[in-house]
Amino acid sequence: MMNRPYKKKGKLVLGINGWFEQGHDAAAAIIDITEQECKILGALEEEKVTREKCAYDCLPLNALAELLKYLQLEVSDLDQVVFGWDYPLLYQQKNRFGCQDIAEIFQIKEKLFSNYKFDKPLSFVNHHLSHASSAYRTSPFQHALILVLDGQGEEESASIWIGKGDKLDLLRKFDINVSLGYLYEAVNETLGFRNHESGKTMGLAAYGEPTYTEELKGCFDFSDDGYSLGPSMKKYYQLGNRLSGNDLDEQKKCISMWSYFFYEKLKIKKRQDSIVSFYHVEKMYCDLAASVQKLLEDTAVKLLDFAIKQTGIHDICIGGGVGLNCKMNGVILSQEFVHQLYVHPASNDAGVSLGAALEWAYKNDLSSRPCDYAEFSPYLGIEYSDEEIVKMLEQKGIPYEIVDNASKWIALQIANNHIVALFQGRNEWGPRALGNRTILANAQKKENLDYINSKVKKRECGRPLGPSLLQEDGANLGGNFKVYGNYMNLAYYSKNKENHFPAVIHVDNTFRPQFVSKNSNLLYYQQLKEIQEHTDTSIVINTSFNLSTPIIYHIEDAIDYFLTERLNSLVFNNHIILEHKRQEKLIGEVSC
Repeated sequence: MMNRPYKKKGKLVLGINGWFEQGHDAAAAIIDITEQECKILGALEEEKVTREKCAYDCLPLNALAELLKYLQLEVSDLDQVVFGWDYPLLYQQKNRFGCQDIAEIFQIKEKLFSNYKFDKPLSFVNHHLSHASSAYRTSPFQHALILVLDGQGEEESASIWIGKGDKLDLLRKFDINVSLGYLYEAVNETLGFRNHESGKTMGLAAYGEPTYTEELKGCFDFSDDGYSLGPSMKKYYQLGNRLSGNDLDEQKKCISMWSYFFYEKLKIKKRQDSIVSFYHVEKMYCDLAASVQKLLEDTAVKLLDFAIKQTGIHDICIGGGVGLNCKMNGVILSQEFVHQLYVHPASNDAGVSLGAALEWAYKNDLSSRPCDYAEFSPYLGIEYSDEEIVKMLEQKGIPYEIVDNASKWIALQIANNHIVALFQGRNEWGPRALGNRTILANAQKKENLDYINSKVKKRECGRPLGPSLLQEDGANLGGNFKVYGNYMNLAYYSKNKENHFPAVIHVDNTFRPQFVSKNSNLLYYQQLKEIQEHTDTSIVINTSFNLSTPIIYHIEDAIDYFLTERLNSLVFNNHIILEHKRQEKLIGEVSC
């Protein structure tokens, strides 16, 4: 990797997500803070380095090592370590360790910093507060409501916060047993998807009708200011407790509760076969997906409607793993009572690594707003030099071409309906590829949707793909852009009668774009500008550069993907071109 030696100005704080038991999305973030300035030096998920999706039950040891190496920092430069969970509270709740020092019990410092005696303190920050901090403190707002939705925190599954200046205050929280995140996971499981594959359920929802929504709503007691578990669900919750072996794991209880409800009340049992095409899923499963999606959207809108009436605050931030549900976010944004909306690009648990560090900064009277109310940059990972890339290519005997600027060449590839992968700059933080580890293709060709899903990505036919585009081309997609989403986490509804971009507009006429500006990513902006000049539009398919792994991080993985011949070409750093010399086009008709 390239090195960007950094000389610290204030205190270096390491934010951590990851744990040994029931942990997921392990990640590390490093910030440099003084009383006047807060700077994010880097943030990286463990899964991208290790190639293991979700990075379960581990500390982000490899991510931390990569960040320190990239910044040419030593462990001794760190002044504080902060976790985005209150683990001492969690273990006290489970009657595991009482008030003993959890750092000593688990030897956290020894495991984080092997071969170095780290004598600086550890801190633990409430999980939902860490989510709220990550969302609000990187937003453009000085006064906002923050909605956090996920599976659970220490004691809650949803919370609403008020951000004013640098301060966050809790407005309302909701119990774990009404977790919308766990309800969604129960639907994932019933559909035959894996844990943390809620994006698939969200995409499948467009193929169904919300015929079960009222029955799902009947499981809750809704009031003006919130919701609780309805009395009819008590027996299912008790059964879920028994089915999970009276385990203290609330996730098992909740998923078992909902699975039994689906089976008994809705007559829906778990699918036994893997879904290979969204076009051929049985109606009741599509309807179940549509119903839980509608329930989620309606509940989020209801919570925010009440909170806005109570506080008079109309700007909203979204955090928590459920915040990755771009369809929900789009419905929230479409409400008249919502003025602006910001969704953090790493709103999943990886994001609490940064949120916890920023909250610690605030609690210690240091600067906690790294963006000065400007646009947050998700390009916080590692980058590789041309020399490193060329060295790897020559070691593998891969032919390549070096050019001064590959933007026009990329544009001509898109114009010729070829598939191009980009590997450039610092990798993105969060689960969305945003131009630096990206696969591009022509969005005007309908056949590209199924070809990329089936052949290039080896995933289910009919799953939605999103576009990257310049803001000036937004009108061509027929959306109402109260806010221009930069991170592919906001869905908009297309009002166009004719669909000229069928590869990126889903079957329900929604699309989740990445609007690219000079300020957000200059190189990617220039590449899209060149594409616009050669195809009359900057609108292209943008899907993550990966196959069965997390978004590609290593040079060798990018090369190996190219060698599978699923791509026409791969461009490193806008200089180094790898191309399959074919007479025929790669894209063809696919049977789904």
